Amino acid sequence: MNMSTPVIVVDDNEAVRDSLAALLRDAGHPVSIFPDAESPLGQIRDLPFGPLVTDVRMPGLSGIDLIRRLQEVGQGARPVIVITGHADVPLAVEAMRAGARDFLEKPFEPEALLLAVKAAAGVPEHGAAGAFTARERQVSAGLARGLTSKQIAMEMGISYRTVEVFRARLLKKAGVSNTAALVALIRAAPQRS
Repeated sequence: MNMSTPVIVVDDNEAVRDSLAALLRDAGHPVSIFPDAESPLGQIRDLPFGPLVTDVRMPGLSGIDLIRRLQEVGQGARPVIVITGHADVPLAVEAMRAGARDFLEKPFEPEALLLAVKAAAGVPEHGAAGAFTARERQVSAGLARGLTSKQIAMEMGISYRTVEVFRARLLKKAGVSNTAALVALIRAAPQRS
């Protein structure tokens, strides 16, 4: 990824919006900021292609509604990172099903956002789950069931460290930066028989 990847930030909280923009600009990203989910829709085709970072809960359109509207206006391939201070697994699953690339819970480390932007800018559209090995699918199934790495290791008869290696590979292949987003993506994906 080129460090000049443009990023769009959508958040109704001015302080959050400005701090996200400052963080991204300091990392070398050109940033466009918007105070609500409606504002970028009229200009989206004129904005440079790159990740969009949006809060999930805002007055009017939510961040999830924004993802759906992007698809309606032909911008569904634009990677979206959803951020929220009110995270739970059903909300993460809903965001991933709508098309979010990643899901971060506030407060998050600045590096987590930068990694999510990097992954979103460089990872092709969802579909990586089909590229998982048999062992990775076993680990992902355990994660989707809410098991810890230790429990997955015991169930599979492998070491904890091996499970952690598989988890890291899954995160990389899925193009997400944390286990909650991975679990949401796994749960949202069609099940293979």
